[in-house]
Amino acid sequence: MTTQNQQVTAPVIAKMALESLKNNLVLGRLISRDWDAEHQYQQGDEILIRRPVMYSVRSGDVAQVQDTIEGSASIRFGSPFGVDLQFGARELTLSIPEFRRKLFLDEAMAAIGHEVDRQLFSLYRNVWQVAGTPGSTVDTFAKFDVAAERLNLGAVPMNDRFAALTPSDTHPLVRTLTQSPADEQAARDALRRGQVGNLNNIPTYMSQTLTTHQVGAYAGTPLVNGAGQAVTYLSVRNTMAQNLITDGWTGTTSRLNAGDVFTIANVFQVNPRTKVSTGVLQQFVVNTDVVADGSGNKTISISPPIITTGPYQNVTAAPADNAAMTVVGAASSVGRVNLVMQKQAFTLIGRQLEPLDVPFQAYANDEATGLSVRISGAGDITNNKNIKRLDVLLASAALRPEYAVRLGG
Repeated sequence: MTTQNQQVTAPVIAKMALESLKNNLVLGRLISRDWDAEHQYQQGDEILIRRPVMYSVRSGDVAQVQDTIEGSASIRFGSPFGVDLQFGARELTLSIPEFRRKLFLDEAMAAIGHEVDRQLFSLYRNVWQVAGTPGSTVDTFAKFDVAAERLNLGAVPMNDRFAALTPSDTHPLVRTLTQSPADEQAARDALRRGQVGNLNNIPTYMSQTLTTHQVGAYAGTPLVNGAGQAVTYLSVRNTMAQNLITDGWTGTTSRLNAGDVFTIANVFQVNPRTKVSTGVLQQFVVNTDVVADGSGNKTISISPPIITTGPYQNVTAAPADNAAMTVVGAASSVGRVNLVMQKQAFTLIGRQLEPLDVPFQAYANDEATGLSVRISGAGDITNNKNIKRLDVLLASAALRPEYAVRLGG
């Protein structure tokens, strides 16, 4: 914590910047960050993280020894990002509040914070569960609660859940809550702080960084092309994806975008613990953009993979040949993306950057979040300027996308 009578130095600026960054995060402070913080990673480095192991329950006295199959997910550090400022020795003589105000430090860190959240919210494309109607407003508790229901059907842990809603969904929902006595506590929260509060024991936040999704310009009568398109967990344990062969699309013009979601007739989701059908069609997400060929055929990379047996079973059956496919959302439609999730769905890893060979440099590291801010600077003798830069290095991934739901009204 900085104080007003401290001298403005590189370490002081780094600490102020980190404090401001944390205050400007929504999703970045809510998701999982439970990974080893001792190693120093750099741009392009890749981390392999083990996926959770699952087992089937035995019935009776006879032992049924199962293989332990471990999968892994890779997370890669991208390029560092930050904000560049121009100040010199004169500004370093200012008081802490004056420096913070004159250099617009909070505004700079707000820009970085929004970029962190933007990168995290873009992970929605990995989430295959969609509840409600895409593009419609979440303006009642009933419309919000369908996401909680979907999480419960998927046996998602009850602890550490939260929701992040767009402003265009938050404000109508707040207005509804303040007019309804159904949840007096939520109504009081909404009136007092302009916040939604807890809905069905889910802390609900407004984020200005949430994004929209545009459904691909698909057309035709899509069908599964070939029966038996299921895989084993062993074959997909590191990617959690498979290719699905389909046909019936309008040739050369029918497009699916990454993040599009669809269902397949008679392929139902199962409870991951009991393997009993939930009665809800399993949803699948498109991993990469794909366009049909001239004959209307389309091979789609999808998640989750279709697994019909064993501890990782996720559907009641493999799709039949010519099983009908239904895309969620109208072709080319655009809808806001709200997220309701458990913290382990996404992960964020922040690491300290390597030092630069410059005289003005400092780091601020936060053990609780793993975030690290580096400030560095040097003189530009060509242009007679003092340049300072604030940088962060992050890696993020949707490690357990089954723990998240995209919500429409």
